[in-house]
Amino acid sequence: MSISSLTDRILADAENEAARIEAAAQGEAVQIKAAADKRGETLKEEFIAAERQRLEQEKKGRLAAAELAARDKVIEAKQTTIDTVFSMARDRYNELDQDAYIELAARLIAKNAVGGEEVVFDDLAAPTVREEIVAGANRALTVDGCDPVSVAPDTRKIGSGFVLRRDRVEVNFAFGLMLARSRERLEPEVAKMIFTGGDE
Repeated sequence: MSISSLTDRILADAENEAARIEAAAQGEAVQIKAAADKRGETLKEEFIAAERQRLEQEKKGRLAAAELAARDKVIEAKQTTIDTVFSMARDRYNELDQDAYIELAARLIAKNAVGGEEVVFDDLAAPTVREEIVAGANRALTVDGCDPVSVAPDTRKIGSGFVLRRDRVEVNFAFGLMLARSRERLEPEVAKMIFTGGDE
């Protein structure tokens, strides 16, 4: 075989190999593109799914925040209503006329005294009012066979109400304090009455 023929054969073989490599490369390129397209579609779907999940979580978070804010508003409104009820009760105490006040205080003393106590009044309570309250209480205590109570020589800044004192033991019946104690005890019941009608 001549050199020319060998050269032609080598060139032809090289061309065939180049064509084969090119064909293989094109095949690989097609496969790579298809894989890239598929991966791109998968990434797109994953992104869309992740975005949907993020938006859903954000929506749930906003709903939860709105529900919490609404619950807080309801609680605030209920508390305001309860405050109003107890404020009205306090106002009724403060608005008692003198006769009603004397009757109420005398009744409370008679109900809570064992007999022999001193009754301490507010320093602004008129002496005649103090005497009338104690006299009313003693009428009831006498019926029950108890020793009478007496007006204490000293006074306190307690507002409406009184302090029962026996020896060194004192029990405070200031109306403001009694109302605060009542609120601690009665607030759940008052709330139930207001918001359920007291039937549940």
